[in-house]
Amino acid sequence: MVPSAQAFHLNGDFYLTSDKQKQNIMQVISQTKGATYLSGKSDWCYNESPTPVVFTGNRCYSAWYFYESRVNFESESLRRFDPNNHFYDGTMPNRLRFLQDNGITGVLIWPGDKINNEMLDALKKDLDPAYDYVDCKGDGEQNAGVFMVRGSARFAGTTMR
Repeated sequence: MVPSAQAFHLNGDFYLTSDKQKQNIMQVISQTKGATYLSGKSDWCYNESPTPVVFTGNRCYSAWYFYESRVNFESESLRRFDPNNHFYDGTMPNRLRFLQDNGITGVLIWPGDKINNEMLDALKKDLDPAYDYVDCKGDGEQNAGVFMVRGSARFAGTTMR
């Protein structure tokens, strides 16, 4: 039974906690606080992937840049947007160095980004041995998981169902 004081408390995270893949991703990244993550492909306007990072007390390297473009910070947001997406599309020449140079603790493989097996395998190869992959796909259709700096989370190197 829910205490009456909490009955109408809104967290705004239902779409995360009602999806097993997203729930697993949140469980993994909740092991860190204040860490910087690549949260998936960046977009001009709202996308879901940055929210679990923020909801768990961490930071996004880049998320969506609509707001920044309206308050005169567009150049900063675009400076982060392009490399973030080049990281995910495989056109970045040295992905591991990019993560290390920017102090990025983890990389989300967000189900909505539709990262295919070939792209995921290439990421695993590029980030080994510095990052471990936690597979959060379970029964989902799309790949889902988190690359974590080795030793930064107790789930590293495991598969979550």
